[in-house]
Amino acid sequence: MLKHKKLIIIMVFMAIVALFNTTAKAEDTRAANMFILSSSGTASINAEPDTVTFSLAVQTENKLLSQAMQENNDKATKVVSEIKKALGKDDSIKTTGFNVSPIYVYDTGQRKSILSGYRVTNMVNIRTKKIADAGKIIDKAISCGANRAENLDFIVENKDKYANDLLKQAAEKARQKAFATAQALGVNIIGIKTVSTSFSDEIISPYARGVAFSAMEMKSDSAGAPPIEAGEIKLNAVISVDFLIENVDKNKK
Repeated sequence: MLKHKKLIIIMVFMAIVALFNTTAKAEDTRAANMFILSSSGTASINAEPDTVTFSLAVQTENKLLSQAMQENNDKATKVVSEIKKALGKDDSIKTTGFNVSPIYVYDTGQRKSILSGYRVTNMVNIRTKKIADAGKIIDKAISCGANRAENLDFIVENKDKYANDLLKQAAEKARQKAFATAQALGVNIIGIKTVSTSFSDEIISPYARGVAFSAMEMKSDSAGAPPIEAGEIKLNAVISVDFLIENVDKNKK
């Protein structure tokens, strides 16, 4: 009886091993016939920006450091105060830079650089949803002592309301291209190996992102608010997919 049980156990074990080997071979055969079909899809939309950011700087120079600091502080305080009055509850202003540097001039008689004074710079960044009022804010800041305006940037803050739909469109285009290609090649799509997504935005008019609104020194007697047109922002979604495919002809053999 004991020998009989052992024989049954050995037979069951051998059957399991044989089944495993058969399954493994089948999987190996299938894997050998599996390939990758890469496909991608894109979708885009032109959206109106809902936010604008820009930088303003107060720069002062004086022979005495204390005077340069005091003058800069007075002007910067007034600029910030006036800007805050013009901003909405969801807007912001913050200091992004403060710099004190000596000013040297070259003395040809002494053949060396001589300290002639000091330059103090205080820079703030403004973020506002009042795009139509951006020009007025800049003009007001200049009248209060700001003498540099730059880094104008338009933004679509709520990208999520566009992103999901655009990604779905891009994914569907990638799928359609892949299945059309698979059908033409006589192969079957059996799964997905990898998927990558990307979402980006770009200014299409009238300014390029990151370009200074005005790189030149701006005088306090500026004639009126500078015209600022937001233009549009192009939102782009891209889906790249590696599909798993099988060679139909080999499976039929």
